[in-house]
Amino acid sequence: MLIDEIFQKVIQDSDIESQKSNIASLFILLPEVPQNLPKWLEDFSAFNIAPKRNDIVNLINSLEQANPVQLRRVRGGLNALPVRIENDNPEAIPIQPQFLRGQFQQFRDRFFADAATANGRLEDDQLDLPPQNSVCECFGIGLKDLSVIDENKPTLTGHEAWPTIASALKVSSNGITFPVWNIVRKTDDFGQLMAQLRRAAILGNAPFRENIEQVLSWV
Repeated sequence: MLIDEIFQKVIQDSDIESQKSNIASLFILLPEVPQNLPKWLEDFSAFNIAPKRNDIVNLINSLEQANPVQLRRVRGGLNALPVRIENDNPEAIPIQPQFLRGQFQQFRDRFFADAATANGRLEDDQLDLPPQNSVCECFGIGLKDLSVIDENKPTLTGHEAWPTIASALKVSSNGITFPVWNIVRKTDDFGQLMAQLRRAAILGNAPFRENIEQVLSWV
């Protein structure tokens, strides 16, 4: 992609010196091109060019202006692109869950979407916790029956668990909190869980902070 970008500059730039500079910059990227080369590269048989300051500057400028590649699901497109999900492939093009679906209808999807939102808002010093009805389902039905955990994922991380626990503890001063220990016991990193709950406590009112401190003293 960077090679194509620099080559477009060669075509569009009418200044000979700029063209020479851009052509010289290509040598930095040529060893990294794929096996199926663009046709215009056939004109370049060999290079023996020493890099200059401008060559590096051109490359850095291209990298700064480059946009990360990310997949999105688009409805109504005429030319669909077949894809395959490879969660364990570090070189795969990423796609976020919100770009796969317009809405989350399964409880498991909503649970992890709520957790991701809560973690993002917490970074901005805001509390955006899962709704109370989700908390009721979590504790009334159970994580396993809701497919939040299973054989492949028997536990939750601290970042995944704390939003529901915090929501269960965020009640009025005379309110009764939901039981939280079924989720606490399914958390695989108590240190991470406690750290996130402490950060959330700072953003809540006095009863909320007291409820969290009580839970933390028992963990």
